[in-house]
Amino acid sequence: MIRWTNPMPYQYKREPLNDDEVKSGEEEKTNSFLESLKIYVLDGKIANKAGEYIREYQKKGITLLLPDALIAATCTINNLALATYNIKHYPMPRIKFVQNFLK
Repeated sequence: MIRWTNPMPYQYKREPLNDDEVKSGEEEKTNSFLESLKIYVLDGKIANKAGEYIREYQKKGITLLLPDALIAATCTINNLALATYNIKHYPMPRIKFVQNFLK
């Protein structure tokens, strides 16, 4: 089993998971899932877009949390659909959501 760690910015390495971190029999599925994940680096373009979202919605009287603004900016810039149970946290019309995620 692996764990992703970030010892230095932009460097990720895999470490073995402890036995108590994954249920017995689920190691292969968990490992496969972790191996399929893609990491998106938080860069200046994403940070600036998140700031734009925060300012834009603040003018409308809506408070966006920084993590939500960063997630929205990452999705917008990378043309990604967002899978979330908290659609109300993302009022931006350009955000696409994974269909049937909530069903």
